[in-house]
Amino acid sequence: MTFIDLLSGDKEEILLKLGEAKSPDAVSGYLEKVLDKYLYRFQEGEESPYVLGTAAHLIETAKASLLFADSDGEPVIWEKPADSDRPAKKSGHGRPALAVLLLLAAVALMSAAAVLLVTRYPAIAEIDQWELILGLALGGVVLAALGGFFIKKKPREARETIKKADVPLDPAKIYRALQTVILTIDKQISLAREEEKSAEAKRKAASGGPLSVEETELMAALLEALYSGDSEFALDRLEDVRYYLHKKEIEIVDYSKDKESWFEIMPSEKEGTIRPALANDGRLIKKGLAAGGI
Repeated sequence: MTFIDLLSGDKEEILLKLGEAKSPDAVSGYLEKVLDKYLYRFQEGEESPYVLGTAAHLIETAKASLLFADSDGEPVIWEKPADSDRPAKKSGHGRPALAVLLLLAAVALMSAAAVLLVTRYPAIAEIDQWELILGLALGGVVLAALGGFFIKKKPREARETIKKADVPLDPAKIYRALQTVILTIDKQISLAREEEKSAEAKRKAASGGPLSVEETELMAALLEALYSGDSEFALDRLEDVRYYLHKKEIEIVDYSKDKESWFEIMPSEKEGTIRPALANDGRLIKKGLAAGGI
């Protein structure tokens, strides 16, 4: 079983879940669960401790590396008014035709005042009638001011806007990053298996075969006893097994009431050990067989 096989089988589900994620943290949490699930399923079918350790290390590394994967999609830019509750004011416009008429009238009044002042000055000064000239001039000023008011264009009121860029997550891009990591994990596990086989081959070559030198000597002695047909000689050789196990720190445990759980019990009139249990450092590694009475 490879990790890429597990990933390919879950592709549609993973893309769906990634599409539902709203933040990078949510994506990271989900991918960690996926990798943990794949490691658990891988461990069920793998017996080599070395390969299992390598896989566990690679998965932990993958969890960290996926945090830095590029997961951003195409940015979406939008804008809105800074004060969205206040309606925008329409741009004002002047009245140029009315303004021109008022300005022309102003010019006419001031011109009349000037003409009267120039042509009738002695008579006006003599009878002291300045009100007419002043009235004409003042009327011209007022009309000129009104014309200026109407011809002036009202400034457009500027409205501030807020611009914001949303960067959505891209499920397909995240999946491709995960796929790349998974392929790398499978490659490293394949290399680990090759290294283990190479190390095992070297060990066998150094020991002269699949058994160690010590194991080879023990097996040869037992076979010698078997072929001799001498039962007493065979029993003496079997003591070598006890010594071999002792050197390996494996205890031979005989049946007793306090160790009853370490044995398969067969009905019998007498209690006793049929096959001893094997233990290491106080832990059972192989159950024994005992006669436990009727």
